[in-house]
Amino acid sequence: MANLTTPSATTIQRVYHQRVRFLYQGGVRAISFNIINAVLLCSVYWFTLQPSYLVTWLILMTLVSIARMTHTSLSLEKSWEFSSDKSKMLEFRLGVFVTGVVWGTGFAIFSPELNDTYTLLFLFTLAGMSAGAFSSMASDRFTYLLYILPMLIPAISISASQGNLLSLVMTIMLILFTLMLTVSHKLAAKTFADGFEYRFEHEDLVKELVKKNDDLNSLNHELEKTQKELSRISLSDELTQIPNRRHFMRVLQLEIKRARREHTPLSAVMIDVDYFKRFNDTYGHLVGDQCLRMIATVLRETLQRSGDFLARYGGEEFVALLPNTNQDSALIVAERMRMAIFDADIEHRECALGRVTISAGIASCSAVNGCKNWHTLIELADRSLYHSKSKGRNRVSAHDQNAVVIPLTPGHTSLD
Repeated sequence: MANLTTPSATTIQRVYHQRVRFLYQGGVRAISFNIINAVLLCSVYWFTLQPSYLVTWLILMTLVSIARMTHTSLSLEKSWEFSSDKSKMLEFRLGVFVTGVVWGTGFAIFSPELNDTYTLLFLFTLAGMSAGAFSSMASDRFTYLLYILPMLIPAISISASQGNLLSLVMTIMLILFTLMLTVSHKLAAKTFADGFEYRFEHEDLVKELVKKNDDLNSLNHELEKTQKELSRISLSDELTQIPNRRHFMRVLQLEIKRARREHTPLSAVMIDVDYFKRFNDTYGHLVGDQCLRMIATVLRETLQRSGDFLARYGGEEFVALLPNTNQDSALIVAERMRMAIFDADIEHRECALGRVTISAGIASCSAVNGCKNWHTLIELADRSLYHSKSKGRNRVSAHDQNAVVIPLTPGHTSLD
């Protein structure tokens, strides 16, 4: 880069003035998103957390945001002198810091009562707010840090204290995410200041910003990759490395819409590992985890079509979604799963057959007797599974409109 003369005091003052005005202009657009995201979170958590805590937190966030929006709008209605820049900057930073503290306090209060899925949702909200504020606060690094650190440090601390593998991975990802934001914003703030210096004193040197922008775009690309990795983790089961229940529910709703639109059948297979509590009591939870991983692998290998979908539903339960599959075909797939687990010959001394077995329940819907919604399909499959377990386990049952049929006897294929 060409050697630049030291900017004059007037240029420094003008650049600082532009930095402050940029914060206020960006704040007018961005502050309202704090209220919007807070309302969305409270609506999601309404039946999970105490409403009084949610309402108190939401009111606090709303009051802080309204106060900031009022102050910002009134400040922009008229110009102010350079001598007022420092006081304006201090006022804006105070509002930003209080907002970040409210977000971080909300996570610290609510996260102990939330399950993993809801905790990840809160973390993604904090990450999204941090990334979203990047552009509106690009002119001043310290202001940006006053916003994101009170939000992300409690999340990092609480996640690190959980002690499990998923929490450790999330902690590392959050730390990397915070560092990436900090490094990127340092470069962005410097780019902003340099741009106005060039504009005020060196208009002919604007081309020098191209390299800085390329570097910033590269860092932003890394941020996007980090966010995508966080999203992938939230949709995958930590133990078995197959899709989790949250991922399954998304796919299920899409497949039901497609089945209605294309008038094709759709089947679901609910699967439960027989006497798994006894297995854990006999062999220990570490061996139980290995068993679940092996079962997930075997079940996944039995699904032969790319559109078939397997997920861990929870505990020792799995679920398979079979698009464009009627009940007869679903019975064949479910029986193939049962036999595959039986043939895997995983030792289970507390089972009468001496090996691990599974029970399965099937529900199907078609253009003729289609399911009204995803609740119906899952409920019918679960009812069929219960029937299999009540009739001795190691078998497949299917829900056939108003009747439940048991197509096999233990240890034999339903095709016999």
